[in-house]
Amino acid sequence: MFEKIVGLAASKSIFDLVKVDYIISNPEKVRAELFEQAGQIIKSKHKKYTDTFGITLVPKSLAIEKYDAFYPSERYKGYQKSFFYEPIDQGSFDRVINPVGVEPMVQFTVYLRMDYDTGKIER
Repeated sequence: MFEKIVGLAASKSIFDLVKVDYIISNPEKVRAELFEQAGQIIKSKHKKYTDTFGITLVPKSLAIEKYDAFYPSERYKGYQKSFFYEPIDQGSFDRVINPVGVEPMVQFTVYLRMDYDTGKIER
């Protein structure tokens, strides 16, 4: 397959081929930072909701803890004959750490969902 690609590239006067590997040497550190930031957001939202609405929310459980990694090779989209990099939409997140610039990079996400009780006994 490689020989075929090189031959096609050469026929179009493309002589420089570059392969990029994205290596994350410390994914545990990334996950720890994401968890820490997400925990702060959950605590902040808990306070905001209890203060604003005058309700009692007692933490019941961490219902979901989901991590994802999105590599640049997964984020390229085609448009007719060209391709372009489309990073994850940052608007759907509570916080973005190190926003994506103009160069493709690995993007990590964490989704945490807490379950709460109202603290009232149902009769």
